Amino acid sequence: MGFSPQNMPTPSFRAYSLLLPGLVRGDEVKLHDAAALEADATCPLTLEAIADGDAEEHLTQFLARHLTGPQAQDEMREALKRPLPVAAQVVRCGHQFCALPFLMHVLGSRFSCPVCRAGSAREVNLDTGCARLPAPLWRVLGDAARTMRRETQREREEEDRQVVWQELNVDIRALSIAELVADVLTFVVAFQVCVRGVVLRFCFCVVLALFCCFCPSCTVSLIYFGMTN
Repeated sequence: MGFSPQNMPTPSFRAYSLLLPGLVRGDEVKLHDAAALEADATCPLTLEAIADGDAEEHLTQFLARHLTGPQAQDEMREALKRPLPVAAQVVRCGHQFCALPFLMHVLGSRFSCPVCRAGSAREVNLDTGCARLPAPLWRVLGDAARTMRRETQREREEEDRQVVWQELNVDIRALSIAELVADVLTFVVAFQVCVRGVVLRFCFCVVLALFCCFCPSCTVSLIYFGMTN
């Protein structure tokens, strides 16, 4: 997505305090331009001088990773019609950051200072408007943050599946055949209650018990499949 800096307005972003939707008192953030900062202030997220940060580049790179398509480009152009904040300061602790990377961080996860964890750790409500930010900017940040949250959720679910698989595999290897058969039968009774007919359930238990005796690795796969589907 290519955007010309010549289209950016010349006035600086007016400084003010902001409480994002869904957060509580004490989570306020002060947004301002570089003129309000010390010359050597460094952003802990980008490791660059905050005063030298390029807000347009930060926003463009962020949206390129999480939003695609012509509509995203149109929304980006609309967002750039207003000045962008350069710096953000967490009021509670005083730590300072490049504004857009900080907003992206807290919108995509939970509100806490990336340095000291000060904050309520609540999720920002992306479905509510933010009156103190330009509507086009809030809209593109919200769309990208929703994508970030979905990506994070998928990663966590995959990590959880891997942990279950590893623990199950280790536990089964440590069991004797008799213990393994007993555990498999218990598992079958617990997870096959929806199967109608006593005879059918009994046959299913016998088949899995034989599977367990002669092919423990296959049984592990069957149990893992049953737990994740």
